[in-house]
Amino acid sequence: MNKKSLVSLLALVSILGLTSCNKENSNTSSSSPSSSSNLVISSTSSSSSSNTSPSSSSSSSTTPVVEVENITVTTDTLSLEVGESVSFGYEVLPNNATDKSVSFSYDDKIISLDEQTLNVVGLKEGKTTIVITSTNGKSASIAVEVKEATTEVAPTAISTDFARTVIGENETLKVDVTFYPADTTLKNLNFRSSDPSCIKVDSANQTITGVAATYKSITITISSTDNTLVNPIRLSLKVTSDENEVKNDKATASLNSARKNEQYAVKSGSIKVSTKYTTTEPVTFRNDYDVYDDHIYNEITTFTGETYKEYHGMDSSRYYEVKYDKDGKVTNSSYNNLVEEGGTTFTSDIVYSDALYQSTLPAFYAHTYSSKYTYGITEYLDSAFFDTIYANYKVDVEVGDDYVYFNYTTSNYTTKTYYRLTINFDGDNYKSVVYDNSTYNYDDLDENYQPVNDQVQAVSFNRFEANVNNAARLEDTREDKVDPAKFYFKDFTLSFYKSTDTERKNPLTTFDRGDTIVYVVESSNPSQANLFIDPIYAMISSNEEVLSVSENHFALNAVGEGEAEIYFRSIFAELKVTLKVNIPAANDIVVSTLPSSMKNTDSQSIFISADPYGALEDFDVTLKEGDEKYARLVQRTSSYYVLYGMEDMDVKEKDVTIIIQSRSNPELRKEITIKIMKALSAKEIQQILIDGDYVGAINEDYYNYTVRCQFTSDYVEGKGYAGVYTIYKPNSRVFSKFDFYYTIANGKLTIVSTEPSTSYVNKLVIEIYTPDCLTLYSSFNDLTDDDGEYTVTYRLTKEVL
Repeated sequence: MNKKSLVSLLALVSILGLTSCNKENSNTSSSSPSSSSNLVISSTSSSSSSNTSPSSSSSSSTTPVVEVENITVTTDTLSLEVGESVSFGYEVLPNNATDKSVSFSYDDKIISLDEQTLNVVGLKEGKTTIVITSTNGKSASIAVEVKEATTEVAPTAISTDFARTVIGENETLKVDVTFYPADTTLKNLNFRSSDPSCIKVDSANQTITGVAATYKSITITISSTDNTLVNPIRLSLKVTSDENEVKNDKATASLNSARKNEQYAVKSGSIKVSTKYTTTEPVTFRNDYDVYDDHIYNEITTFTGETYKEYHGMDSSRYYEVKYDKDGKVTNSSYNNLVEEGGTTFTSDIVYSDALYQSTLPAFYAHTYSSKYTYGITEYLDSAFFDTIYANYKVDVEVGDDYVYFNYTTSNYTTKTYYRLTINFDGDNYKSVVYDNSTYNYDDLDENYQPVNDQVQAVSFNRFEANVNNAARLEDTREDKVDPAKFYFKDFTLSFYKSTDTERKNPLTTFDRGDTIVYVVESSNPSQANLFIDPIYAMISSNEEVLSVSENHFALNAVGEGEAEIYFRSIFAELKVTLKVNIPAANDIVVSTLPSSMKNTDSQSIFISADPYGALEDFDVTLKEGDEKYARLVQRTSSYYVLYGMEDMDVKEKDVTIIIQSRSNPELRKEITIKIMKALSAKEIQQILIDGDYVGAINEDYYNYTVRCQFTSDYVEGKGYAGVYTIYKPNSRVFSKFDFYYTIANGKLTIVSTEPSTSYVNKLVIEIYTPDCLTLYSSFNDLTDDDGEYTVTYRLTKEVL
């Protein structure tokens, strides 16, 4: 074969092979992507196509090829639920294209596609794209979104805020119904009237229309057609042709709705309370507030002119009140634990509904003497107006389409007083409220209770003004936004002080025994963390013999020498700190107060300590040499001693000396002298008592009254020895004088009975106060007051004759 013939043959084979290949591609799928992409690519033919064989060089003509120029689809998007099927269509243009075959690509995990019927079925939630491509690369696409299949939810309950009780003839009202649960999808209702000739209903539009006036009440029953077990709503209305009656009912309904909606509808506003009493100048309280879903910012100026901000808010477990001064510094804060309605509450608890109420309504003082906040317009009106005025039959009421006005007047011989209230409504919500309770001098108001001129002023008033902005509550994006999560410590450091360092100037890590140690937060994360809300407790000491934790866990007691590690904890954070305790040297000896004398048959307790408190107490406590014959000193504890007199002492009296000396510091020494007196016999005591009168002054309710007590040796059988007790007024006249009877045994004087001459006193007591019997202790019960008896006490001293 020559070279020219070989070339012709190869060209013919190439043309035939190419034609064969194109024909095959028009009927088979193009290559698929990897299986991990779940992308399906397939091909189909929209019309038959003829393939022409290549002509030889001697062929006279060929059939022209018409290329695909465009593919159109009936929709650019498809949206369906899992299990749902939809279809679409497409067209290959031009219609006379030689090859109309196309391929499809899509994610077969999201959808399935029947390429003959073009039916699409949702398989799984997600998004994919159906791409339709011609053999020459022209394409069109359809975005497909598959959503989870929705489940129809029937209501379990229905309710309405519809507040009207009267409907006018030819008046149509819509009844809005709330479905429960919130995701209810089946919301078909049936309205039924007990008398359609008076009130007709339209279930589809949820409306009722007054037809004919009637004095009887018509019942409108609203029920769910999707769940017959749901309790129906029943409304009771009267139809009237009286326009004023309709207006009054509309105003009452608006007022009741506004009272109910205030907690949920108000976004921001202002409240101003102005007060003047007869003898004072006018003062004003103001609050400009912003409300969010679960908290409110109260920007307050008080009656005294103080300005501050208060945050009232909630999280899932607590209700908070945080007060800031004008510079943004926290000056006070508190919290209450949330409990559900009907739950057990303690002092630190608050019911959830009350917390939400206080977190969404403005707080203010209704009067200058108020000690607790009033919350919102409704609470103020209830306390200031409705409870006393609204029920009064003399009140004039004017009603408009969006307002109601109340006016009540009263007078006496010198003054005239009016109570005026205007409430403007924004639909079913408050828009503004103005209340004025003013009292004028009688001649300053005319017969219509209007000021006679511009110069007259009210002698007293209580005025209230509120303006309300009702709108959807937005997310809190304030720069000074309060975040309850930041009330809690994530981390903290502490400084420690002696409790006597009230100015907290000298932080310490080493203390003296006897110190009470307090601590303050030096730094914290976050910086807004608050001890009032997240207290830091001292929990455990590693050595209670060095540092003990106080009972309230807010202080430490230095009780011994050494070191101890203290564990502190807040709700979310903890800290360990090591502190040291020294024992200081004593610089003085402190002894409890002692009498100057004691009987040899008595004992006397003595308490000895070092100054400063907690200093080393290495004291030797002894009697002066030779005094052991007259007294005995017994140690009970390290600082507690008891001094006993010697019953067999052979002298009438003797001074004994107690010597206290530090072992470590011999110069630290103290001596105490007590006179030990030999106990007198009953006869000796009586002789001292009857040898002179005892006198004393009473300076309680008996100011400048005096007492004289006289003992005698006269003995009355069955009673004892006699005496006379006299109480004198300041002018020396006798207030009360009576006999008493006494006995003496074991060195003690006892009053056996009294025979007062008046009913002013009873229960007389006379006791020996000093061993020498020169001073007595006396008391009696006073019966002069209506509120019962009380005890009057004083001393009596022997009068020197």
